[in-house]
Amino acid sequence: FVAVGQSGNNSAVSVASGAWNDGFGGWGTCTGLTTDDYLYGVAYGNGVFIAVGESGALFRSTDGADWSTPTTGKVVASFFGAAFGGGAFVAVGEQPYTIQVAQPAIAATSVNGGASWTLGTTGVFSPMSAVAYGGGNFIAVGGGGAIVRTTDNGANWTGMNSLQENNFTSVAYGDGTFVAAGAAGSLRRWIGTGNSWPSVVPEGFTGDNFTGVAFGNKTFVAVSSDGSILVSTDNGATWDSRDNNGGSHFGVAFGNGFFVVADQYGETQISSDNGATWNPGGAIALYDTGDGNASVTGIAYGGGAFAAVSGALVSVSADPGATWNRYPAPIWATGIAFGNGTFVLLGPDGGILQSEPL
Repeated sequence: FVAVGQSGNNSAVSVASGAWNDGFGGWGTCTGLTTDDYLYGVAYGNGVFIAVGESGALFRSTDGADWSTPTTGKVVASFFGAAFGGGAFVAVGEQPYTIQVAQPAIAATSVNGGASWTLGTTGVFSPMSAVAYGGGNFIAVGGGGAIVRTTDNGANWTGMNSLQENNFTSVAYGDGTFVAAGAAGSLRRWIGTGNSWPSVVPEGFTGDNFTGVAFGNKTFVAVSSDGSILVSTDNGATWDSRDNNGGSHFGVAFGNGFFVVADQYGETQISSDNGATWNPGGAIALYDTGDGNASVTGIAYGGGAFAAVSGALVSVSADPGATWNRYPAPIWATGIAFGNGTFVLLGPDGGILQSEPL
């Protein structure tokens, strides 16, 4: 497992001696990475991990233990998301104002496994918050309804028409379709033709901000901060509202035929029939901050298990969401991802941690 999170004043890369186990024993410092910068995203592809963050942070590792800084030159920018596809990594984010003048959102591309990067811009002035790959396209989404597309691994970007000004926070791909979700109930799709992203929010839907969207088994599931779950089984063309349990949903993941949704209170909803019906699952442990419980901030699937994070706790379920085992983590984690037998925890101003696969 690899984890990125808060660990004192410096980011540290660490390796655990065992799999997720009681106490997470044997954590040690890895080599090649010390930084005070926040790390916001991680991507995996072709045997390489890429971690990205503020102040132009771009780090790579082939084993999660030894990390290096690729060749980029000085980067005065922050990266918020990264993705892999078509043999390339793409990272997106924002550049700071120059003498009170906005700068185009940054994009960085690597076609050699993250060893070196080519820096460019997306051509739009809104910060990019997320990027996904599918069907030969990288699609990045961000503030003010910005959506951009590249078909040549980030060499050239084309602005797309989202027909809105609300911020996008997430984007997913499946079966030839991209779905972008974001603030004020924004939900739009693109099926690979044209330049516009029509709204696909069902008539009468009054949900709040969408916090995540996932794809699996020909089904999209989008979740919102008011507890809504929307499901589409026709490539995002139409959506049905399936559940609203009152909790603020913070994440959704698909694995082994199951969708699992987690809310701020650690409650979960599980569907084994492509989102048609949802049943309560087991509770995810919440980290006690002393001033209250930390929310669930991320959930992912890999290695035959779902894993979710809340503060400095990791909860793991191998019986798709029915029961969860609670394990302390030596960092404060705010997100989680999986690749090559490894879970990756993400957090502010913090370390990268690794333990053995499940």
